[in-house]
Amino acid sequence: MLYAEDGQYFLADWINRPGIGLLFEPYAGYQHFVPQVLSGAVRWIFPAPLWGLALTFSACAVVSGIALAVYAIARSRRLSIPVSAAVAAIPVLLPLARLEAIGSVANLHWYFGYLMFWLLLFVPRNRRQAVAAGTAAAVAVLTEPQAMFLLPLVLMVVLRYRRASIPVVAGWVVGCVGQGLTVASFLGIRPYSFDDERSAFYGYLVNVVGTDISMRGTRLSTAVATFGWLGLSLMTVLVLCAVAAAAVLAALGR
Repeated sequence: MLYAEDGQYFLADWINRPGIGLLFEPYAGYQHFVPQVLSGAVRWIFPAPLWGLALTFSACAVVSGIALAVYAIARSRRLSIPVSAAVAAIPVLLPLARLEAIGSVANLHWYFGYLMFWLLLFVPRNRRQAVAAGTAAAVAVLTEPQAMFLLPLVLMVVLRYRRASIPVVAGWVVGCVGQGLTVASFLGIRPYSFDDERSAFYGYLVNVVGTDISMRGTRLSTAVATFGWLGLSLMTVLVLCAVAAAAVLAALGR
């Protein structure tokens, strides 16, 4: 069984129009490097009846690898074994994709964003580690564009570790350039206007910020359509005021 975009887009592209260019072709406006690599490998290595199982296994293997990498980095930062195990287990036990399947290559970008955070905290001790960390950083950003928003952490790492941070930061920059070119090519083949920017901003509020409050973005979309952004904002302020008032009363009652 193939899950969602795994079969409908990634694997289907390798079946219908195979080519190295697929590795750098945007889907939904940005690059999915690792899902494309895995889909292409499965397409050419395994027989059709095993495609679903192979893609699922590949996705689970990648998430497991990310968990192991996070554990190793945490230990290198002298975190205790229990703490290192806890932060490493987050991608496996608490999927950032929420209601999505963990065994889907289409969802791997979330986990690479988490990996990129830890890679920036890693200080390579030899050339082999430097090459591995830099390559992993480039692959992470080429798979998860939101890793570009780690710029403040990147600047902090550069200021603190200077030369030791070069491999990972260089990989991050390479990934950012690749994602930027992919996004630019995507915008160049479709109509674009200011309304797109506003719609993207509203979509970000509903689907990223809003889903931290509600598990389903569709409910928030319905609320926006019913009450408008102003009405929804006023209700949010009232709820926050009520929570703050309850907290103050609880504190005064002690």
